[in-house]
Amino acid sequence: MSKDLRNLFIAILLSSLVLVAWQYFYENPKRAKIDLTQQQHKKAGVEKAINQKFLSDNMTTSEEAGFVTIDTSMVKGSIALKGLRFNDLELKAYHKEIGENSPLVRLFSSEYFTEFGWIRSEDNEDLAVPTKNSVWVCNGNELVEAHPIYCSWHNQQGVFYNVKISIDENYLFTIVQTVENNSKQTVSLSAYGRIYKAIAEPKQFAILHEGAIGVFSDVLKESTYEDLSKERQEIYTNTNGSWAGFTNKYWLAALIPDSNLPSKTNFIATKNSNHDNAHDSYNVNYVSKDFEVSPGDKFQTEQHLFAGAKEEKLLESYSKTKNFDLFDRAIDYGIFYFITKPLLILINYFNSIMGNFGLAILLVTLTLKLLMYPLANKSYISMNKMKDLQPKIEKIKARFADDKVKFNQEIMDLYKKEKVNPAAGCLPLLIQIPLFFSLYKVIFISIEMRHAPFYGWIKDLSAADPTTIWNLFGLLPWGPIGMVDIGLWPIIMGVTMFIQQKLSPAPTDQVQAAVMKFMPLVLIVMLYSLPSGLMIYWSFSNILSILQQYLISKKASVK
Repeated sequence: MSKDLRNLFIAILLSSLVLVAWQYFYENPKRAKIDLTQQQHKKAGVEKAINQKFLSDNMTTSEEAGFVTIDTSMVKGSIALKGLRFNDLELKAYHKEIGENSPLVRLFSSEYFTEFGWIRSEDNEDLAVPTKNSVWVCNGNELVEAHPIYCSWHNQQGVFYNVKISIDENYLFTIVQTVENNSKQTVSLSAYGRIYKAIAEPKQFAILHEGAIGVFSDVLKESTYEDLSKERQEIYTNTNGSWAGFTNKYWLAALIPDSNLPSKTNFIATKNSNHDNAHDSYNVNYVSKDFEVSPGDKFQTEQHLFAGAKEEKLLESYSKTKNFDLFDRAIDYGIFYFITKPLLILINYFNSIMGNFGLAILLVTLTLKLLMYPLANKSYISMNKMKDLQPKIEKIKARFADDKVKFNQEIMDLYKKEKVNPAAGCLPLLIQIPLFFSLYKVIFISIEMRHAPFYGWIKDLSAADPTTIWNLFGLLPWGPIGMVDIGLWPIIMGVTMFIQQKLSPAPTDQVQAAVMKFMPLVLIVMLYSLPSGLMIYWSFSNILSILQQYLISKKASVK
């Protein structure tokens, strides 16, 4: 064995050990620490002190004041009459884990809520407005799709504050606020809406945005919790169709201000403390410009609250029917938006036909292969010519082993003589890179793929293969060990890569050839934790490529 090859094998071994050590000593303890932190926050609770401008410096219990329950086909929860706060909301169509017995996904809670209200202007300091402790009176105790609720609160000065709340068949609330001035003086107010989070969600994914998000003047703005903790406040001017809120992988809570009333949106981080633990709380809110209500007159605003799942078709429909600008961009399609979104639409279409997202992925793979067939065909023909030239290349290498300049010159002359382009085989690969990444984003971020099963042991295409090599894929009586748990589909992917590699010409350089030989194994170790849907796509794509290469090779041998 040459010195270069020995060094290469040592490097591969050390790299594998680093990957294993990273998983065992860093990623696993980090995940355990995140889980422990979340449990501690739930047990200890958090101080709810936030910006005094928004009338809520802490949380108080609301059981005595009562609730209006929310119960529709898609959501259930409640609105606290004390403060008229949306502080309980669950999504009926989504469970935390696979299985109907798993708890529903909870979006709003006492630590993550939404409210709407009014702020008195500086020259109306004596005007009483509803606060966090104000108890509202409503005409009913249940909000359903067909019947809105009407709630009111009034001060001792003759000013009445009325709110009408309705919800559609999905996740969109409409909030109509009315100020009725029965006093003898003109009142000056501004309207606001806000979404409050007591603590930031732990950052879990590097490839998607989690935190504050909004669209202003047709421009998408994103701020992570870390960004807000550094900047403290970001201010944007609202235009017709603007919206803003908090997002994570699958869920969105967003405010859509009244387009007829000029306003500004604020992303705010506020320093709080809870015993010995200091942390930031976060607000996304809008505040309208001041408006005046004359005696005997009233003023009305209409705004919306979206609180639910980021379903592509639903967000797109709101964007068109409600004029919410770029509302579909709440889904983090990434820099290849122009590829990722069409792929998602195509997968959803195939799923509507096949009734299985795994089969839809296979059909998308086949479609992409057919579209790229002419280019790939030329590439494989060129690769086969390269393979036929290997004996001649070896002879040239033997003749000019000590003269690399002459060797390269002779090789180039050979390529010209045989009309072979060695770079032709790389072109399809370069095109497949953005396709591969875009499909990865689709499988990873789309709620449609969440908990979507395939066949056999794959119960969730958005999650990694649950089997592991350490128990022979379930044959031995123990589960995953939590360290490089390589499943069966990643191994299938690696095997198909190895077969495809065998059908391709080997690099002329020995070190490069050795690296390529170990590449399937390296990729298995590096990518085993990716979604199983991506492993299925990659494996099927390799199988189609193998078939194509085999047919071209057979045709060339006949000639």
